Amino acid sequence: MIRFFRLTLYHIYLFYLKRDKNDERLAKFTIFIIFGLILLINTYSIYGFFRLYTSPFTIDDGPVIYISIACIVSVFLGCYLYKEKFNDFSKDLNYNKKYFFYFFLIVILSAVFYIKVAHINRERIFIKRGYSKELIENGGVEPFDPKKRPTSLEGKLKLWYYNNFEKKDSVEVKKTKNS
Repeated sequence: MIRFFRLTLYHIYLFYLKRDKNDERLAKFTIFIIFGLILLINTYSIYGFFRLYTSPFTIDDGPVIYISIACIVSVFLGCYLYKEKFNDFSKDLNYNKKYFFYFFLIVILSAVFYIKVAHINRERIFIKRGYSKELIENGGVEPFDPKKRPTSLEGKLKLWYYNNFEKKDSVEVKKTKNS
């Protein structure tokens, strides 16, 4: 696992080293940022899965644990990258596509888990706040009711559109059905 991690770091380092015209510091900083974000998303996802499947509560209380863990690991990663010279790897080594595939697989799986945790958490927040099933299925957006007095500009625009276009169409449809 450590070898995979080092080789992945090295291949991304080589990519940014060639792209940034041999600016070693910028390449290492870019790796630090990329892996810091991946660690943050992974820690949130793992904490979220643990929290969502072990308790009926949501994660809306602002847990600091996953941010703290990701920051601590990122600092250690930054120190490692600062000291690492990648001397034991050959500079003429071609990119190994297998490691890029693994890296992108990790990124995609991280995104999928993050979205899954966010979706479950969103549904629990809606239920906790007492939203109806119809409102939850609509993503928190209430259906338009022309009998309600609108309070927002969006509601006023929807009412104007209904009065000027949809209402006339529905009246004409009713007249043709009655005839």
